[in-house]
Amino acid sequence: MAETQALNDGPGNSEWRSDRKIRRVPGALLREKRNHNEYIPKVVSIGPYHHGNPELSFGESFKSLALEVVALKVEGKQVDTYLKVIKKEITEIRNCYEEGSTDGYDDDELARMMLLDACFIAAHMMAMDSDNDSKRIFDLLLYRHSSLSISIALRDICLVENQIPFWIVELLLSKFYTPENQEKVLNRYLTILLFVKFYSAKRTSPREYGKPLHLLEHLYMALANDIHEPKETRWSHVNCCFSVKERTNVDLESGECCQGISRFTSCLKKLRVLVCKCRLFKKAKGDLKILGHSFRSLTELKAKGIHLKPSRTRSLLDVKFKYNFMYAELQLPTLCTSLDTKTLFLNMMCYELDPETLSSGVVISYINLMKLLIVKPEDVKELREKNILLGFRGSDEEIVKMYQDFDTHEADNPSIYKDVKDRIQAHYNSKTKTWKAELIHTYFRNPWTFITLLVATCLLVLTALQTVYTMKF
Repeated sequence: MAETQALNDGPGNSEWRSDRKIRRVPGALLREKRNHNEYIPKVVSIGPYHHGNPELSFGESFKSLALEVVALKVEGKQVDTYLKVIKKEITEIRNCYEEGSTDGYDDDELARMMLLDACFIAAHMMAMDSDNDSKRIFDLLLYRHSSLSISIALRDICLVENQIPFWIVELLLSKFYTPENQEKVLNRYLTILLFVKFYSAKRTSPREYGKPLHLLEHLYMALANDIHEPKETRWSHVNCCFSVKERTNVDLESGECCQGISRFTSCLKKLRVLVCKCRLFKKAKGDLKILGHSFRSLTELKAKGIHLKPSRTRSLLDVKFKYNFMYAELQLPTLCTSLDTKTLFLNMMCYELDPETLSSGVVISYINLMKLLIVKPEDVKELREKNILLGFRGSDEEIVKMYQDFDTHEADNPSIYKDVKDRIQAHYNSKTKTWKAELIHTYFRNPWTFITLLVATCLLVLTALQTVYTMKF
């Protein structure tokens, strides 16, 4: 009874009702012949844009099986209940798509289309869960259809034009999972789809915009959303030590002690302001020198003493540049995807180019950065050796071509990687750092060259000592 009441209530959440839409791919992108097929489904249609395409008729059998998998077909009354809930929101569903794209379907047809498509997505999400029932679902899918068909179908549900409102999928999942477990199933599905294995790092969602409208938006946030990590500077650490009484057992109730600490803290704050001003002045002078970014190719950066390292997280925003006395370090997120990488990135870039999306242009900015860094096959080899590019199909030459063929249409968010690019360029321009890097690369790249240098130095010193000894005696 409670379940039926929950279904009758519908989504019951104004977060799903927004002016954002599931857009079609702009004609300017479809006219690019080399990328045209990356926006078109190959096996299955999701939503109204490609529904009824005779080339996708095989995919309809997927949906019928999915209806069986989520145990709805044997409960006709249950199916009618879901259809009733979806029909209550049919006006909002129509508003999610471009005007005129759903006019060819009456309310019953559109509601049934949404239910079948949602069952298809829900079945694949449940198949990637870790319990025994999920393994049975996966075995059933594999038994009825080949692994190739399933793989292509997974590719299709990540296309811009192949989306449905995600609350319908959640409505189905609510029959099998509590809200907490449903969130875990979703996170598992997204990360396995993107990174091949489960990745449990916490991500922040921009809740002020509401929930993601569709599955591609969920995938986008899992890959490109910002990750907020607690940052503690030296100054905040010093201030904490002297401002929170609970952190120590020292009695600070004495008037003189409190006044002394207050004066000391005030001095620290003034010193901190002065240091910040000096840093800003120094940065402003440096920005005048860096009017553009001339660095190209990871192998050239390596020759300048810049080494690669995988980032701690897999967010595309987790790109950092660090420098110490010996060498510099560029941290890039590891990418390992089971999807067609080109298709995924092109559809995410198409999603970002829509002005109504929640995006700040992370994927486009990341592609522009990688186009700077990946110029020749040696750059790809360097990324592979550092475990930054994993699981990519094709040769190194093909990966270089893939990145160089991405057309970002001059779109970019220069603020995203500006600090990293400026730091790389400053290091790249520094003759002292370059000389130091070349010295380390030449003589300290492996133990044998270091031993050779050490032996040569010892022989030179001994020869000099012998010469001095001979001249004196």
